[in-house]
Formats: sequence, structure tokens, C-alpha cells
Amino acid sequence: MTVSAGDVYKDGKPELFVGATGENHFNGAVRVFSGGSSRPVAPGSRMFAAVSVGLPQQSGTLLGGAGLLWVI
Repeated sequence: MTVSAGDVYKDGKPELFVGATGENHFNGAVRVFSGGSSRPVAPGSRMFAAVSVGLPQQSGTLLGGAGLLWVI
């Protein structure tokens, strides 16, 4: 699992990124939690799989591990 935070929407509220390489049959996935007024919030969160960011859908893609920094 990989965790990272950053204000990618430039709204003054940092988003939380949680990557899990073992998700989706070891293709990996990244969950993005929007920044709230005092902390990240679950409503409106989104999940990205390998194909949604242009990576091949194959075992060992590992989106969410070493690939997480490439997404953000």
C-alpha cells in the first residue's frame, strides 16, 4: 500500500491518494479522497484502475505501488 497527499485541484484542500498494488487481480488501483475543510472525505472519492490511466490491464501492472507517483 502507498499513501500520498497533495493539492492537485489547487483549491487549498489536499487530496489523499491510497494505492493498493494487490487490488484488481494484482493490476493495482488508486483511490483518491477529496480534500474537505479539515480532512479528506469519502463522499465523492474516486478509484482509478490501470486502464483508466492508460496502462495495460495485465497482472503485474502494480498501479498503486511504484506506479502511484506517476499518476499524481
